Amino acid sequence: MYTLGRVPGGLDTLPLAGFDSSCSAMAQGPSRLARGQAFANYVGTKYGAKHTALVIPLCGHNGRCMYTAAEALRILFPKP
Repeated sequence: MYTLGRVPGGLDTLPLAGFDSSCSAMAQGPSRLARGQAFANYVGTKYGAKHTALVIPLCGHNGRCMYTAAEALRILFPKP
């Protein structure tokens, strides 16, 4: 099972204005990509979730790019 709500973009690596850089936030990771991967690992380890985290290449923090990427479309609209 994939969860697109926590799918990071492969280019989502630079902190932007307003990005939380507190000590507790930075312990989660230096970018949204790192934080998304850390969260997926945590849920899998802590709760035994069988979700697969998918990094969408060539996308940053951009919903249109994420949800129209071929990788996401295969998950959203699987072939019967």
